[in-house]
Amino acid sequence: MDAAVPNVGADLVAFSVQQGIFGGATVQGGVINPRQGWNDAYYGGGATPRAIVLENRFRNPGAQGLKTALTTLR
Repeated sequence: MDAAVPNVGADLVAFSVQQGIFGGATVQGGVINPRQGWNDAYYGGGATPRAIVLENRFRNPGAQGLKTALTTLR
């Protein structure tokens, strides 16, 4: 498993789930779906991905431990 963490300034968590049939041919694609309920539960109402990551309008002190751990992986 590889991980790249170029900038850990904003609160951001991403994960991947893969499903399908694997054989002699492959079809690849991906979709990113924000989980608004999870964002609201963690940051409070109105926390969109844009407001969290790009505009830095939402912070949660509980994310600091994860940021510190990811920073040490460099």
